[in-house]
Amino acid sequence: PALALHKDNSFGDKWFWAPEVYYVNGKFYMYYTAEEHMCAATSDSPLGPFIQEVKKPMLEGEKTIDNSLFIDDDGTPYLFFDRFNDGLNIWVAELEEDLITIKKQT
Repeated sequence: PALALHKDNSFGDKWFWAPEVYYVNGKFYMYYTAEEHMCAATSDSPLGPFIQEVKKPMLEGEKTIDNSLFIDDDGTPYLFFDRFNDGLNIWVAELEEDLITIKKQT
């Protein structure tokens, strides 16, 4: 086994889980949870190293886990995730073209 994501290259120090890796437009995207916050990191290889360029959660101030990418037939990217507000519910947000930033209006 190879270490794909080191905590020094990511937000958080503990509780890393639920990684999902997608290959989109020549780059690998890893969506995962760290310290009950959803994060995303990129790599040129599925073996890593994956690096989160801006070390912060995708939704700051929100406890979120288990994120999963979906790209619609029209090319619009969405992220589905669990959010701890009012119980554990499934939410969806549209992503910017970078596949990491959540659009403000969603």
